Amino acid sequence: MPISPWQSLNPDQGAYYLIFERRFRIVVEDPERTWRLVWIPTVIACPVCEADNGLRLAYTTGLDAVVEAACPVGHIWVEPRIDVGQWKAYCRYRTGMLEADWLWLIEAGFGEEPPPPIDYAEDIRQGAVAFAKVARRRAKATARREVRKVKKKVAKRARNEVMRPVAAFLRVTWTMQAGGAVQKGGSPRRRAAEPKPPKTPPLSAYRKAYGMETPEKGPKCLVCEDSGRITAPGVSIPCTECAGPVAAVLEEAERRVERVRQGKEDRSPHKGRRPERPGQASSSPVTGSVVVVNGSNEQVIATRSAPGRPLSDQDAKLARAVEEAAEGAIKAAGDGHGVHVHGRNNSVITHVTGADR
Repeated sequence: MPISPWQSLNPDQGAYYLIFERRFRIVVEDPERTWRLVWIPTVIACPVCEADNGLRLAYTTGLDAVVEAACPVGHIWVEPRIDVGQWKAYCRYRTGMLEADWLWLIEAGFGEEPPPPIDYAEDIRQGAVAFAKVARRRAKATARREVRKVKKKVAKRARNEVMRPVAAFLRVTWTMQAGGAVQKGGSPRRRAAEPKPPKTPPLSAYRKAYGMETPEKGPKCLVCEDSGRITAPGVSIPCTECAGPVAAVLEEAERRVERVRQGKEDRSPHKGRRPERPGQASSSPVTGSVVVVNGSNEQVIATRSAPGRPLSDQDAKLARAVEEAAEGAIKAAGDGHGVHVHGRNNSVITHVTGADR
């Protein structure tokens, strides 16, 4: 009876069926052994065609007395050399049932031959050959692409030159059929760029055109109207909503001093004062208020410079900025207020505060 290739291994139902890709071996006791038991692996092969790969072995409990075998060609024979008990144990091992009593059988070499070791050198060689083929194919494709691109450009240019008279003739014919005049110069190849829409003029231009006056900027603080004090009949207190004009001027002075110290030019124009030469310290009279610079009204501000040496350009800018800030604070504060510029000679001005703080 031929062995069905559709059988499956099921030891619980008594079906012991396996297909082997590699050679199948049984173990035979060595007849020349001494006192130790030795097992010799023996390969099973077809007695007709001597095929030893792709064998099918089957045994069914209750139906077969010995194990049957079949080769890929179709030859079927009984194999009495295979012990039924060993064959059942091996089939149970293939299903995952590990039995300690039969592990010696697997160690002796019973069953399918193990796969050969991986030849890494051969795998690397084959991978290198495949990679070289792909790289060579891509290089050829890139070279051919460049050649095709040049050929396409040349062919397109040649076609345009050949078809230029035909295109001109067709253009003239279509123009005459439409009832238009033929231009001698020919139609332009590229369409002229559309003009950009005009920009919307600023609001100052509208005021100037209609003769409108520029509105004046109102006070920043609506409580004291930038005077720094809240006044009423019998009441005169400092403003609680703002720091006053002196604080604003001093803050601007600190900002300008910091910009000069960092080497940044102040781009705001200096109105109402004469430009001075680099290295020359400026001085201006102070009336109606007191300006205290390091505890003395007559000391000269010297920054980052030794006594008796002219100031550098940066130090001169710093001194001018401090002086302008002090003048602005004096004008904004009026009589009865003081401005203190804290610092030391031969050092950089570090902080500016008002007298009422």
